Amino acid sequence: MSAAPQPLLAELTPYTDNNPPPLKDWHPQPSRDIDMVIDRTGCWFYEGSEVPQGLVQQLAAVLRNEGTTYYLVSPVEKYRITVEEAPFSAVRMDVTGEGQDQSLHFTTSLGDRVTLDASHPLRLAVYTDGRQPSPYILVRDGLEALLTEQLYFQLADLFVSDTSFTMLGVWSEGRFSSLCKASAVF
Repeated sequence: MSAAPQPLLAELTPYTDNNPPPLKDWHPQPSRDIDMVIDRTGCWFYEGSEVPQGLVQQLAAVLRNEGTTYYLVSPVEKYRITVEEAPFSAVRMDVTGEGQDQSLHFTTSLGDRVTLDASHPLRLAVYTDGRQPSPYILVRDGLEALLTEQLYFQLADLFVSDTSFTMLGVWSEGRFSSLCKASAVF
């Protein structure tokens, strides 16, 4: 990696998984854009080169979403980066229970694990131009994970209709999550 994020990385050295950075307490003004891209698959690139996984873990800890803009944040600087689709990729889904008693648990490529519930809702973007629907789950603080295509098909196998038979969704943690109109998928 070249020098651009080095000041940011230096400020992250005191923080670990057991001592995460206090991101909610940091409110610097935007400093500048950096050539960092998170692609549709959740891979991170800096100046065209893939960022090593260990470094991605550190950077993800200081990622902030402000509306449609993503920043890497430190106590004194804020770097705008490009996120093509979502900053994370959900790569695994575990299902426990059945029907209304089931729970859906998602794991991201960075190892974050979230359960579909009121704090971690699932949404499905349905397009009218023929593109396949895109499912997202909220991981934390406005940061979502795009489910891989394989997970989308696994999730679709769990779709059930609501009581009016107009909406499709899934059950998790005793809560029905409406995802789309039945007519949008079939």
